[in-house]
Amino acid sequence: MAAKKSNQKRDAGERLVIPVDDLKIAFRWCPPKTFMMGSPEDEEGRRDDETKHEVKLTKGFWIMETPVTVGMFKEFVKDSSYEPNGAPYVWKKGISCRPHSEFSWLKPGYTQDDNYPVTCIRWEAAVAFCNWLKKKTELTMQLPTEAEWEYACRAGRNDSFEECLDEMAWHFSNSAEPGKQPHPHPVATRKPNAWGVYDMLGNVWEWCRDWYEKDYPRGCVIDPTGLQEGTHKVIRGGSWATKNIWRCRPASRDCYASYEKKKNSGNFIGFRVVCEGEQQ
Repeated sequence: MAAKKSNQKRDAGERLVIPVDDLKIAFRWCPPKTFMMGSPEDEEGRRDDETKHEVKLTKGFWIMETPVTVGMFKEFVKDSSYEPNGAPYVWKKGISCRPHSEFSWLKPGYTQDDNYPVTCIRWEAAVAFCNWLKKKTELTMQLPTEAEWEYACRAGRNDSFEECLDEMAWHFSNSAEPGKQPHPHPVATRKPNAWGVYDMLGNVWEWCRDWYEKDYPRGCVIDPTGLQEGTHKVIRGGSWATKNIWRCRPASRDCYASYEKKKNSGNFIGFRVVCEGEQQ
């Protein structure tokens, strides 16, 4: 059932829990605002696809408090009979990082439970999950645009998060117990950002809606959605397998192939959902 609309002014980070069958999925409010996207040229770890520019988001949105979990994805598969397929790229000691048909979202190459972020999910499967939520809730559910993702990640900040990256992000250097391999961790086990959103930095890279475009616009843009077509979809945030912690900065960008003959996934890529519009 659709939630009722509201015109009241909301505080950034306000929490909303939306029931979906046996699930209760938490979201945080991101108010409409203009912010600076990208990074300054002297930021540590910066790459040349992070041109700093002004972005105006004219509509607020709700972003999922955590990445989609294994438990959430199980409910989707059970209810919809959707069958995720494909051979994911797997990062695991002793094997090459290439597609492996013996791995899947249920067998990602490490031990997991329902509270872990789901991985080994193609972009198309992430969209299918969003469409399932949309049908269940009668609300507009979709992957975040790259601009929405960075805005929600920054939560009002305009820096590299240098002093708190290790506290907020599971990455290669802190995600392994002594003598064991690095691996992802249950969601919401590191420090959240100022709006109460967890795991936007580290743990798993996250799919965005946009096709990857190396060159950002240099002027102000309004509600950007990226290219109309392309070959690679944007991923954001870094992951448990990220060896360079600077790849977990809010401005850091990457992409993964997503076209007809090469629809990739990996055991280091997950996703989260945004709900568009003011709900109560």
